[in-house]
Amino acid sequence: MNELILDAFLGFKFGTSMEHVKEIMLAKPECVVDFENTDNENIIFNGLKFAGRETVFIIFKFFDNKFHTAYVFIKPKLESYVINLYTEIKDEINHKYYITEEDYETYKFPYEKNDNYTETAISLGKASFSSFWKFKNRDTFENIYNYITLDVTENLDIRICYQDGILAELCMAKQKEKNQADY
Repeated sequence: MNELILDAFLGFKFGTSMEHVKEIMLAKPECVVDFENTDNENIIFNGLKFAGRETVFIIFKFFDNKFHTAYVFIKPKLESYVINLYTEIKDEINHKYYITEEDYETYKFPYEKNDNYTETAISLGKASFSSFWKFKNRDTFENIYNYITLDVTENLDIRICYQDGILAELCMAKQKEKNQADY
C-alpha cells in the first residue's frame, strides 16, 4: 500500500448523496438511468464513456444515501481481446496511482496458462484475473482502506471498482444483519 488517498470517483466524493450523483451524471451527454434495475441503494447509468471507452453500464452504490462503491463495466470489441484490454486498463491504473503487487491470475483444472482456452476458462469460472490497489482512508487511522479493484467477469466484461472502505463495511454489516434475520 502507498500513502495516496482515494476519496472519489468521477469527481464524486465518497459519501455524496444519491440525488447529487444523479443530477450531475444526467447532465452528461447521452447519459440515461436504467430505471428497470435502479433502486434505493443503486443507480445504474447507461450511455457513458469511461477513460475513453464505451461502457456497458456504470453502477453507483449507496448506504444511507451515501455513495460508497462504483462499478464500471467495459466489454471488449472481441472476446479474444479481453485479456489485452484488462492488461491495458491495469497498466493505466498502475501509471496513475502506483504499480500494484496484488495482481492475480489463477486457473483450475483442466485449464492452465497459455493453453489457448483462457476466455473459455474465464466464462466457466475456471480462470480469474484480478488486481487490487489499496489506499489510505482519510477518515480513519484503523486498518480500513479504500480500494480500486480490476477483474474480468464470467461474461468477459472488464469490471473496475472504486470503493470507500468505511461505508462499504457499514453496508455489508447491515446486509449481514438483514440476512441473519432470515434464520
